[in-house]
Amino acid sequence: MNKYIIEKLKEGRSNANLKQSEVAKKLGVKANTLSNYENGVSEPDIDTFCALCDIYKLDPSDILGEAYGLSVQGESFKIKPSEIDHIKKYRNLDPHGKEIIEIILQKELERSTAEQKPESKSPSTTAEIIPMRFLSYYQKMAPAGRGEYLFSDIPTEVIAVPDTPLSRKADFVIVVNGRSMEDTYFDGDKVLVEKAHDVPIGAIGIFIRGTECFIKEVGEDRLISHNENKEQYPDIIPDERGIDTIGIVLGKVGD
Repeated sequence: MNKYIIEKLKEGRSNANLKQSEVAKKLGVKANTLSNYENGVSEPDIDTFCALCDIYKLDPSDILGEAYGLSVQGESFKIKPSEIDHIKKYRNLDPHGKEIIEIILQKELERSTAEQKPESKSPSTTAEIIPMRFLSYYQKMAPAGRGEYLFSDIPTEVIAVPDTPLSRKADFVIVVNGRSMEDTYFDGDKVLVEKAHDVPIGAIGIFIRGTECFIKEVGEDRLISHNENKEQYPDIIPDERGIDTIGIVLGKVGD
């Protein structure tokens, strides 16, 4: 008998606080007959199964659907009610949530496929499975050159990045907006950031001045733009407004 049905019948009797002998008496069968049902030695006919569900207050259609699946028109596979619940949840996700689920599903599919077929592995044919981790993601938090409002006015999302020693040090990911750090970082680059109160000279960090946020290299007396066009992308010299340090840039996502 189907293992799922066996477990549901055992669970149903237990939840109903009934002994096998008590249920057997209600059904008009021998006690060892019920024991055989619960041990998978034999299985009840459909009438007996429905009678057991009635005694245990179970829905027979739900149990049979979960045990054997429901036919899907035009497909060769069957789907279970619990899988339908997952599909409903997936449909209620926003595009970003669906993207995260797709990433996880693809990585887990690659991992499980590789584990199930170890004999087929070879350096030339087996795709590398890259573990992932998730970080807070600010799409417009770190403009390179022009300042923008940040944190309180910008919603945080989540992004999947390769799980590497570098990404494990990062606290969040931000996107470079602008050209002031070319040719080190370009507009649209996603960079890993580790929170820090101080950034050493020569390193690149994320900084705030007033309501402006910048990605710059730390110099002796200024924050340096890498773009050679200093007229359009000038360095930032500290003034009475002060400059706060947010963190140190570790590198681009995927490096």
